[in-house]
Amino acid sequence: MKGLAAPLLAVLALSVALYARTLAFPFVELDDRELVVDDQAFLARPSAAGEAFGRAYFREGARDHAYYRPVVTASFALDAAGSGNAASGYRATNVLLHATSACLLLLLLSAEGYGRGVALAVALMFAAHPALTATVAWIPGRDDLLLGLFSLAAWLALLRLEPGFRPLPALAHAVCFFLALASKETAIALPLVFALQRVVVRGQPLRAAVPLWLATLWGAPLGVILLLRWFVLGSDLGLPEPAGVSVLAGFRALLTGLGSLGVPFEPRLLAVPADVPLWPGALALGLLLGAIALPQLSRRRLLFAVGGSVIAALPSLPASSVLVLESRLYLPALLLALAVAEIARALPLAEGRRLALGAACVVLTLALAWRTLGNFSDRTTFARAVARGSPHSSLAQRNLGLAEQLAGNPAAARRAYERALVADPDEPLVHNNLAVLLMAEGDLLAADRELRAELELHPEAQEARENLVRVRQALGGASPPAPPRTEAP
Repeated sequence: MKGLAAPLLAVLALSVALYARTLAFPFVELDDRELVVDDQAFLARPSAAGEAFGRAYFREGARDHAYYRPVVTASFALDAAGSGNAASGYRATNVLLHATSACLLLLLLSAEGYGRGVALAVALMFAAHPALTATVAWIPGRDDLLLGLFSLAAWLALLRLEPGFRPLPALAHAVCFFLALASKETAIALPLVFALQRVVVRGQPLRAAVPLWLATLWGAPLGVILLLRWFVLGSDLGLPEPAGVSVLAGFRALLTGLGSLGVPFEPRLLAVPADVPLWPGALALGLLLGAIALPQLSRRRLLFAVGGSVIAALPSLPASSVLVLESRLYLPALLLALAVAEIARALPLAEGRRLALGAACVVLTLALAWRTLGNFSDRTTFARAVARGSPHSSLAQRNLGLAEQLAGNPAAARRAYERALVADPDEPLVHNNLAVLLMAEGDLLAADRELRAELELHPEAQEARENLVRVRQALGGASPPAPPRTEAP
């Protein structure tokens, strides 16, 4: 790893320069509100970082919110201590985490024997990859950033254990694996990834690849995190429903993820699977299969990189088959970076042409990422970009309606709400928010109908119940006691 100071500085500089503009961006809603804005009373406590290990990630108790990610919450608490509720501090942390991960990827590629030019080009492409902008520029992408960072750190520590057990690298590996598990549940796939590399790339038999001491290094952190999850979440460990995900839906999610990483010309911030085309994934898969014909290519390394990325994506498949979030691709992208490095190494090109091709790829990804980052500049722009990328997502349309409503564009808000109901007539809070628009226009009878429709679908919607009281009072001749409530989850 000698002589890497300049490449590391280049990766760090490009990462910071690309994402520095996001420091001026405000919060953009969605989970920003739940995790940061509305949680300031907790995050501002001096002891919040420690207390994070004793509470759920989301404050609500719904099953799909039963996550335990204390390291992420603790990092938000540290941001709150430094910057309060200003978005700039949280965004700066995301940028630094991503820059650090890109640097660790460079070290990993170098440790795996790739030349300085190949390692630098691949690390720069990872740092500027447009499909990863959502992870960095969207504050709730923090969980995937921390997952990637600690996964890389655990991996580098494991490489130092290849000659055999040594106390300090073993402790570092176990601690980093625990921190990855405490950042996002997807880290449960890491032992399989590490074992796959030892078996496929190193050619070790399974028993030698996973000796008892290494299995203990994996089992102990996993046991601790499960005990903590049980203490905080009880019997609901946030696992997917037993029905799981169909083979077809899982394959589609894997293929669309590969397309986002391999052909990243149209990033989608949040989409339903039906709105994500399959051809980019098919093209990327074809390119990977075509690379097998390269005479200098190590098929073992390529098989590991592709197989490892699939393993890394498996824990997210139940969620990804319902809602496509490119922020979930961060860990699979790190694995596929090794595939790109192996293909680049095997290309039958002169060194000068190889460097020129690498530079062109870096410039292209940088340009695409710069264009995509503009989508995060404010709440309305973000909501419009999300809805544009997934016109059939009721969630995207509802959030666009809310953004337009708060921006003072009632006609655009109404159109978005109507599209949300076409996509899913049961979408929560749409009827309530339509009622608020109608109340502002003075059409109280229509507002009454919308609120009754909301409560029929969602009897627990307290804001709709309060708004209905206001409408009934106004219809009875009394003035509403307070302004109507427009809500989003």
